[in-house]
Formats: sequence, C-alpha cells, structure tokens
Amino acid sequence: MKKTRFLTDILFPAPVLSGILASQALAALWVCANNRALFGKLSLLAAEGYLTVPNPITAPLLKTFGAAFWGGLFFTLTMGAGISVFAFFLSWALFRLYPGDNGRPAAIILGSVFAFIALFVNTAGLAVYPTLIVLLAPAPVILLTRLWARRLPPGPLSFKFAACFFVPLVILGFLWGRHKDDKLFDHLRDDVLLSSGAGICVVDFYYRYTLYAAEIIKPLKARQEKTVRIEGTTDPSTLATLRLALVNKDWLPVKGKGPVDLEIGLRDGKLSLAHGGKVFAGMPVGDFLQNPQKHLEEFSDARDRMGPTRTLCKAGLLLGFPLVLYIIGFGLVRALLGLAAPPIAAAGLTGALGVVLGVALLLPVSNAAKARNRDIRYLMASRSVSERLTGLRLAVEKNIPVCRLPGFDEALKSPVMVERRWAAAALAVGDCPSATSRLVALTKDPHPYVRCHAVLALSQLGSTYVTYALIDLLKTSDHWYLEWYAYNAARSLGWHQKEE
Repeated sequence: MKKTRFLTDILFPAPVLSGILASQALAALWVCANNRALFGKLSLLAAEGYLTVPNPITAPLLKTFGAAFWGGLFFTLTMGAGISVFAFFLSWALFRLYPGDNGRPAAIILGSVFAFIALFVNTAGLAVYPTLIVLLAPAPVILLTRLWARRLPPGPLSFKFAACFFVPLVILGFLWGRHKDDKLFDHLRDDVLLSSGAGICVVDFYYRYTLYAAEIIKPLKARQEKTVRIEGTTDPSTLATLRLALVNKDWLPVKGKGPVDLEIGLRDGKLSLAHGGKVFAGMPVGDFLQNPQKHLEEFSDARDRMGPTRTLCKAGLLLGFPLVLYIIGFGLVRALLGLAAPPIAAAGLTGALGVVLGVALLLPVSNAAKARNRDIRYLMASRSVSERLTGLRLAVEKNIPVCRLPGFDEALKSPVMVERRWAAAALAVGDCPSATSRLVALTKDPHPYVRCHAVLALSQLGSTYVTYALIDLLKTSDHWYLEWYAYNAARSLGWHQKEE
C-alpha cells in the first residue's frame, strides 16, 4: 500500500515535467532556427564593414547546439511553464468533474481552450513555434494527469489533498503580493539569488544565454541592428541623406545577397517600406526624411507578430515558473513524508513546509524594505551586506551622492559581487571623484553582471572620451550581454555606425 502511495506521490510532478520537456524540445528548435538566421544577418553586416552585436568572437556560438538548447530554456521556463501548469490544473479539475472512462466532455473543453489560446497567439500574425508549444506541450500533460488522477483516493480524501496543496498557495500569494511594490524581483535577485554560489550560477546562466531567446520576440525597433536594402533610383544627394538617416537609427543599409529586415523602394520621388515583397507603407521621400524614427517604428509595429507571445512569456514567468517549482517540491517532499505519515498528514506537512520556505525567502525582501526608512549614512557604514545594498540602491534611485561616504570605497572592492554592481551604478550619481577611471576598471571585473552595469554607468556620466574604450570592449568581448551594453552605451554617447 505504501509503495503504491509513494508512486502516486512521486508521479505528482510528472504531468507538468512532461509539458516542460515537450516545450524544451520545441523551444530549442525555435532558437536554433533563429540563431542560424541571425548568424547570416551578422555575416551580411560584417561584410559591409559594420560592427556587429554579437561580435565575430561571440557570433560562432550561434551555430552551436548548446546555444540553442540553453537559450530555449527561456521559453521553456516562461511560456512552456505557464502552458504546462495551466494544462495540469485544468485537466485535473475536469477529470475530477468527469470521472470514469467517459472523458469526452473533458477532451472537448480542453481542446477548445487550447485552440483558443493558439488563436490568441496568432492574432498579430502567424507565429509557428509558439503555436506548436501551445498545441503540443499540453498533450503529455493531459495524458499523464488522466493517469495520475485515477490513482487519487475518491471523495473527501481527494478534497483534503487539494486543500493541502492549494491553501498554502493562497497564503503565499497573499504574503508575497503585499511586497509587489517593493521592487520584489530586484530584491530576490540581489538578496536571495546573489547571496549564494548556486544563485550566482543562475544569474551567470541568465546573462550568458537569455539574449539568444529574447532576440526572437523583440520587435524590430527594440533590436540593436536592423538590415536594410535600398532599391530603385533617386538623386545622389537624397540617397546619401536617406542612408545617413537610416544608419543614425541603426537601420543599416547593405548590398549583399540575403534576407533583410526592411526593403526600401525608391521611385518617382516616393519611398515604400516593405518586407518579403509585402509593402507596409508608402510616402514621399521628403515626408520620410522629416521623421524617419516615426515611420520606422510604425513599420516595426506593423511587422511585429510576437506581442501575444510576449504576453504569454510574461504570464509564465510571473505565475507558471513559480508554480512549477512548487509542484515539483510538493510532490517530492510529500512522497518522502508519506513513507512515515498518513496521506493527508503528509500533504498537510508538505504544505506547511512550503509556507515556511516561502516566508523564509521573503524575509530578506521584507528586511530590505524596512531598511529603506533608515538614514543612508547608517546604511552605507553598516556591517550588514543587505543594509549596504539597500543604501546603494537608494542612492541610485533617489540620485543621492554616496561616493564620499564611509564604506563606499569598501563597496567598490567588496568580495560580494552584487555590492560591486550597485557601487558601479552609484558612481554615476553626483560628482564622484575619479568616477570614470573607477568605472573603466570595473569593466574588467571578473563577473559580467558587474561589467555590464559599469558600462551602463559610464554612459550615464556622459563622458564621450570613453567611447573608444567602449568600442574596443565591443570588439574584443566574448560575452553577448556585455557587447549589448557596450553598444547601447556608445550610442548614448553619440557614436553611430559608419558605412565602409
């Protein structure tokens, strides 16, 4: 009997995990396809003499299996997690509502719901891989939920189990919801994740692989470099003005063969904006040159098919991923406790442990929120890393110069990586002596998280003479995220690409 119950308990996360695995397979294929297209685009830009992000050192990673697989985890743990959890809860409820062998009503409802979600994903245009995730990932979830639900005890015992599972979720949702305005995710990252070696590895992973997936769902206007092919004829002066206007907005004209993001047609003083042979807008050349940013953004919006997908990813990150962790933890802990305790007692203890762990994770956030009311001089001189971090965050948020306060120099050299990151950001606030040289030194920090924010702070100082150092960093880095920051920083200081 205990063996049967242990098997039921240990299989509790199996439906959701099957959806995660299916999502990962599809997401990896999705990122792989985009990576290869992006590599072709970068090769086209490099051949024209432009600086590329990622640069030629990093770009070959786009052709590796690892970049596609690990980059795909972004979609798996956001959109895939949300779809899998939703499929699990919905099918669980329907199979309890329609027990026995007659699963036809449940199948009709489930099919209709996910067909509706698939239609939503395609409301802005055909989105192949998101549609596949929505339609295929729930299938193993529903099948395994059906098998697992048959093992549940009938009647009151099943209700008690559900209460032990859901009541802690309600409690944690209430407690965490009270801190939604306290920069919850920033504090979780800084005070929880980055306070341990395992958490630092998670942040390292995020900075190493997230852009492979994020590049797919960004609208064109949010991407750093866009390719343009200009066809047709006009007078040389107008053509030169048009090319300069495009380059200044990071829409980079190319002549080589291959797909491009924008096709501009010129004829009889008029200009058309097209892609794949489809014309999205047309206007006199003069009208375009009066406000190129407006017309390019409108073209980007018209071509953007990933808005609904971004919505699903955000919902999955906020709800789906935390629930996946909760489901896995609940199933494993309950299975172990069930070896020594009755079924409902084991479920109740597991739920109670979940609440205790959730409160424990919330304590650093709560303490940091309380510390914000203290004097910033006290916070900067504190021996508590959490309080010093709160002081540095306050300095950045409220533009309070702290670089001359006791404790700041120690923060710059702190062995705690996240403290160096916030010290870098604080150097951009107020008239800090030697701020530029200090930040340039931090661009060589061992951790990319610190280097990225040192680059961002340099751009905020407005010191244009560091532009060459940023371009050198852009050319020699082997980290895409750092190159992304360096490119944006250089652009904010007035640099722009030049046609060779």
